[in-house]
Amino acid sequence: MPLLSLALEITGHVHRVDDLIAATRGKMDVVAAAAAAKWTVDVFCVLSADSNATLVRLRRAVDRFEGELRRHAGVVNCTLDPFGESIYESGTTTSPRPLRPQHRGFHPAYPYLRRNDTLGPGRGGWLARVQNSLSMFEKFWRVGELRRSSLRGANPTRRPHDIVWRSRPDAAATLPLEAVRRLVDSPTGYLVPGAPMVAAGIPTDMEAILPGASGAADRFDAIWRNLAQLERSGVAFHPESLVAGNMRAAGFAFQASDEMVLHSCTHRPAVKNSPRLVRPEWPCLLGNSGKMW
Repeated sequence: MPLLSLALEITGHVHRVDDLIAATRGKMDVVAAAAAAKWTVDVFCVLSADSNATLVRLRRAVDRFEGELRRHAGVVNCTLDPFGESIYESGTTTSPRPLRPQHRGFHPAYPYLRRNDTLGPGRGGWLARVQNSLSMFEKFWRVGELRRSSLRGANPTRRPHDIVWRSRPDAAATLPLEAVRRLVDSPTGYLVPGAPMVAAGIPTDMEAILPGASGAADRFDAIWRNLAQLERSGVAFHPESLVAGNMRAAGFAFQASDEMVLHSCTHRPAVKNSPRLVRPEWPCLLGNSGKMW
């Protein structure tokens, strides 16, 4: 019998396909190591892109990634969308864009009152923050639904995932399996990268390791449905603050691990030079990413 069951959830908006390709090396290293340790591994992703041209190239890259993953993983299920297509009504040009009817019950206060005056002049800066956050959190929910639906299939031997690894498409993390193994039975803990990825007591929302049995993984993905309550309670409308507040409200506490190092695999200078991210290096695939795929 496999020792543990790991689910990798990848969500995010892909600005540059080369960044996703570069980040696959680190993800594949962890998946291969888990499989070698006799863990079962499943992979789920929900990604978006701005243009049809980017979506076409992204689909090719994800198809190749899925093929590589299937050497080590059981279920591999990835969904790609144009940005915001699953959230907002199509064919509308009004601002703010109206939500699809099925989402309005979860977000009655959309587009949410502006509470933060530090986001720059005009309503546009605030509205962009709200809409980008909604896009991010809706992907959390959908990828969690992919994971949960995989357990409702015809195979009676499948069991819930012991660990859920939350990741974004343009970053890779060193992930020590022993540290992950120690987390499995934690009733309230979850793992995030250590300093400098924790600022003012708020951890990054880019990467997390969550136990399945405690409900931490499902709670993390459910922020899409909890957002209105968090906003009413006064949590700052800021992605990292909202993610942390969502977990804290359910009694979960993060554990910052110096063994878990987050690497940016993006080529965008504004991110590459960020003091909160390790510069692109191992485990990113650099230099020949376009040639490889």
